[in-house]
Amino acid sequence: FEVMHKPSDSPLSNAAAAAAITRHTGVSISPAYLWQLRSGVKSNPTVAHLRAIADFFGVPASYLIDRDIDPKVEA
Repeated sequence: FEVMHKPSDSPLSNAAAAAAITRHTGVSISPAYLWQLRSGVKSNPTVAHLRAIADFFGVPASYLIDRDIDPKVEA
């Protein structure tokens, strides 16, 4: 969240990101669930949530789960 925003904008809060992901993808995701994923409380997101988060941030889902650098994503 700290990286994926315009330089002129503040990083997205969990609430703002959840609302935007839901609006952009149609997949309902809560701020609490995002917090759990980001803090490590939950470590196994559903495929639907994983795809929705990746789609919102404009990266392939593999970017969020693979340890190797994805050549399809610009640094």
